[in-house]
Parts: sequence; C-alpha cells; structure tokens
Amino acid sequence: MSLQDLAPENTKRAQATAVNVFTAFLASENVTHEFIRATLLANASGSVLVKLLDGFAMHLAFARGRSGDLRKRNTVMSYYRNVKNWLLEDFPQHRHIVEQRLLKMGRILERHCLKRQQGGMVTKPPACTKSDLRSLIDGLYFDASSAKEYQDAALLSIMWYALGRASDLAFIQKRNLSVGSGNVLFLRLIRAKTSEEQGLSLIPDKTSFITCPLHAIAMALAMQTFPVSSVLDLDHLSGLNVGDEAPATEATPLTDALVYCSDGDEPTNGTPEATSPRRKSTPLKMQGYVNRVLKAASARQAGAGVSTGLSSHSFRRGGAQHANADASLSPQWIFDRGSWNMTATNKAFAYVFNTTNEDRKVSKVLSDWKSNDNPTIPSAATFDSATTTKIRRLGRMLFASSLDLGDASLIVDDQVADLLVASLIQHFPEVNERYPMSPYTSRMRMCLFPLQVSMPELLGWSVELKRQAIIAQLVEANKAQSERIAELEKRVPVGGAVALQAGSTPDTITDRTDLSLALDTPIKLTKPRVRAASKAAAATWFEWYTKTPRIWEVCDDRQYKSQSKQIVAFMKLILPLGFSLDLTTGEYADRVMQAGNTAQKNMHEFLQARDIKRKFGSGLLQQLRALHRDGALDELITRYRESLALGQIADPAPETTKECF
Repeated sequence: MSLQDLAPENTKRAQATAVNVFTAFLASENVTHEFIRATLLANASGSVLVKLLDGFAMHLAFARGRSGDLRKRNTVMSYYRNVKNWLLEDFPQHRHIVEQRLLKMGRILERHCLKRQQGGMVTKPPACTKSDLRSLIDGLYFDASSAKEYQDAALLSIMWYALGRASDLAFIQKRNLSVGSGNVLFLRLIRAKTSEEQGLSLIPDKTSFITCPLHAIAMALAMQTFPVSSVLDLDHLSGLNVGDEAPATEATPLTDALVYCSDGDEPTNGTPEATSPRRKSTPLKMQGYVNRVLKAASARQAGAGVSTGLSSHSFRRGGAQHANADASLSPQWIFDRGSWNMTATNKAFAYVFNTTNEDRKVSKVLSDWKSNDNPTIPSAATFDSATTTKIRRLGRMLFASSLDLGDASLIVDDQVADLLVASLIQHFPEVNERYPMSPYTSRMRMCLFPLQVSMPELLGWSVELKRQAIIAQLVEANKAQSERIAELEKRVPVGGAVALQAGSTPDTITDRTDLSLALDTPIKLTKPRVRAASKAAAATWFEWYTKTPRIWEVCDDRQYKSQSKQIVAFMKLILPLGFSLDLTTGEYADRVMQAGNTAQKNMHEFLQARDIKRKFGSGLLQQLRALHRDGALDELITRYRESLALGQIADPAPETTKECF
C-alpha cells in the first residue's frame, strides 16, 4: 500500500480512463506497451517520449467520442495531462529534458480545441436559482413517503447555501453543528478538493420555510430512524459508502520494494489494472446520487418551470450568482464561502476578509435578507420555564436518533437541538397546511400526544416565535427610519421644507416579503404514490424499540407495522446469547443500537453462507420467510424459545409481538 492508494477515487478513475484511451490509441497503431517501454528505456534524449505524446495529441484532436462528435476541450486536456504524468512517473529520467516541450504541446492542443467549431466550448449546467430550489424542495416535501425525501431536501438546501460540491456533503457530521454568537447556527465541513476545514453560518430564510436551511436540517434529523454520525443518513437510505476508507492493499516488504525500485524494470503504475475493460460494480457515488435525485425531482416538478438540465454543479453556481447580485457584498467574501482555490495573490486577501462577519453577510443575502439586517433566530429559551421544558422534551422525542446516546459522534449539541426544534415549531402551521398527509406531520402529531400538548398550544408557540421575529424586524425598520429622519433634518434649512421624492419612503417589512407565496399553490389532499425507501435491518430494529410513541402502540400504516414486527422477530433468532433491554436505564438507546448491529451482522453472515444476495426491507423479509418455509430456521427458533424460557431475553415489547413463528 502506498500514498497513491489514498488518492481521491475521482483522480484514480480519471487516470485509468485516460490510460484506457492511450491503450486504444496504441492498438490502432499496432503498437504494444512492451515495445513502447523498450524504446523509451533505450532513448536517453527524450525524443521518443515527445514523438509518442505528439502522436497521441493528434489522435485526441481529431478522434470522436461515443456520440460521434469531437471530444470536448476539457476531456481532451484531461486525457493528455493524465497520460503525460503517467509516463513521466514511469520514466522520470526524461522529465527535466522534455517537460517544457510537453507543456508547449499542451498549450497548442488546448488552443486548437478552443478554436475549432465543434468540441471547443464546454457545456455547463444552468445555475439553480432560488425559485428552482423552492420548486424542487416543495416537490420533495409534497411527495414524501419516507425519511429519504427529507434527507434529499436537506441535501439540496445545504448544497445551495454552502456553495458546495456534492462531494463536500460526505463530511458533514452532527458534532460539527454548533451555535455561535447571536444564536447563529454554524456548520463546519471539509472541502473535498481544497482539503480545507471551513465554518459557515446558516440564517433562517426570510421569505419561505421551504427554502430555510435550518428547517430542512431539522426535518431531516427529526425523520432519522437510526443513529449515525453524519447529518445526512445517506448510508442507510441510498447505499452510499460516503465514509469508507481507502481499501488496504497487500503491502510489499521494504527490501523487495527497494530492490524492485533500483532495477527500474517495471513501471510503478501497472498497465493491466488501469486498462481493465470493466470494473466491479461499486456503490453509487455522492455526485451520481445527487444527479439522480435532481433528475427525479425535476421530472416531477416540470410543470413548475424548473430549469432543465440541472446537475450537482448547478447549486454551487446558482448560490454564488444569487449572492453576487447584491452590490453590498465583496466578491472575495463569496469566493471565501465557496472555498474557491484562488491564486497566491488573492489568498493574501483571505487573511483580511475571512471573518465570521463577512460570511454572515453572504448567508443573509442567500436567505433573502439585506446584508446589514439582524434576523431573529428562533430559540426555545425565549419562553417561560415550563414551556421551555415541554419544547425540549418534544425535541428529544423528535431527535431520538441524535440525542441521549453514549457515543459523542452520534449526537448533536443541546443548543443546536433547541434551535432546530424551535424552527420546526415556528413553521409547523405552514407545513401542516401545505403537506397535511406527509410523514413528518404525522410524526409531529404522534410526538405531541404522549406529552399532552394540544394542537392549539403548539400553534400558540408558533405564533409567539413569529411575533418575536416580526417585532425585531419592526424595531430594525423603525431604527432605520429614525436615522433617515435625523439625516433629513440635518439637511433641511431652518424654516424650510423638503418634499420627499416618490419611492423614497423607508423600507418596511412587507416591501420584500410575500407572505402569501406559500399559499398560492392549490393543495392536493391525495396521498402521494411514491415508493418508500427500504431500510437496513438495524435501522428497523432501532426504530421498533426507540421511536416515540412505539410502533406497536401507534402506527398509521398497518402493513409497515407488520413488516417491522416480523423483521425484528427474525433478527431475535440470530442473537445466540440473547439480549437485555431495560427502559429504565440511561443506556437504553445504546444497548438497542448495539443489539441491532450485532443481529444485522449475524444475519448477513447467515444469508451469505447460503449464497443469498443481501437485501433490505420487504426483500429481506421475503428471503427470511422462504428460509422459514424450507425449515432452515427451525434450529434457531428452538434455541430462541429455550433462551426465552431461561430468562436470557429481556424484551420491552408486548407479548403479542414476541412470537411470530
């Protein structure tokens, strides 16, 4: 294993693709890699390498891709540079001789691709406007049938407000959410390309709850059913392996590596691996997942006028263009928030402008505020003590998979939870009116019931939070009006009068806010027919024992309740040592998660030993039912009943859910 194995997957994939194209070029010329290698080793002047890359560059300039068109400039230059670097790594003795000539050849090739009629201009996806973002998220909320749609909505919202790439979102952890000065939510993430850690502020949206980043994150966390360290539970919902480390390869002994290196007979980057015609199927990458979500959401919202051809890059471009439309923002602040890799000269300015104040101004403009406004952040601490206690209990029920766990990487900060639950309460009347049959509204009602909180009481909390926000905005408007009047009095001569010009009246809170925007679209009361995402077995186990109220007590979907009960029952069979779950202990959620992970691991090994493909949800249940019918589970059932009789199993679920065989 070497440092090359730790390179980003996209980098290794780009080099492998370029080497494949180079191999195809050699095959078209009836030349083998062995002949090229022998010729390069025998040549000391580097002229063979120059002629080889010159011929490859001519091939790229006129070769056509799969669509029959000339290749784009970026594609041509990527192939040329990757092959050039690949050859120079294998034959470093030629680098100092031919490097300048190869750079000049690259510039000539790039200019040719720019000037030709086809393949010169790079096709870029359109920018995602604020209107496009609202339509996409609105469609996801309206058609929501599971937690996946709320995760996707938060994914799109964070991408737009953070001016981020799709790959950046794999590094957003719950412990990286914090509340800073002014009760502002801070999000810390690692930029994938620049490898820099960055802190960004998120401000509530002024015009609509649909595009509010705080509300999107809060809804996504409220709908999580399994504890994970990341804010977006994409591992369990889409099969992404966003947190996987680079696979370890077999290490070569140091003595063999040094002797092998001194011989210089073999290239460091082997051709067979790079030129293999097909790779094994791998889990969907983050960028591909985002593009798939956009394609499906854009198709459903085609009638709403969403821009066509949106991709993951559209959000980074659209957010930057939206912020750049405000003349009060410096371009450097926008570059700073998007973490664009600037030149050394521009980086010097970052030491001056890279402060929280400037980032907050950009965040305000992205949320449709003025850069000098002071938006009110919702908080549960503004209520009396009894109400604050109720709100925090509600938050602990909603964020059950993100609080009260032993592992610090799986939980969010208490201040962050207070801020997010306040955002949910503030906008719940609008959400309930617009999406009355969504899974989120059903979950909110079920959490209110055990707390004995009525709907009028919840609406009262929402009205109070909105009233505080409106009062703060009116205070700011009156302050600005007083400053203008004072400035006007200074300019008015004694005994004189000045007539205000038309349109010069102070801005009011209603000048820029259209409060009826969310109510213009008619609401369909039909339940959307969207297929729910399948869950992992451990997620079903955790939801069965920790969701409040319990699924066996209250569940609107009888089919889902029956499926969850049967999956959990089969998982109990795979725990040879039994399990003990005590609701009175403080480690209850951790014990549930530990038992679920153990049962899921044992179940996968049990199925793999029988050459059964791994599945989730209803597919997994069908496999287990088939094994039960064939008698493959009889021994496990007998052992489970013995453990139950010996008291080795402490199950808090009712007796009616324990025996399903």
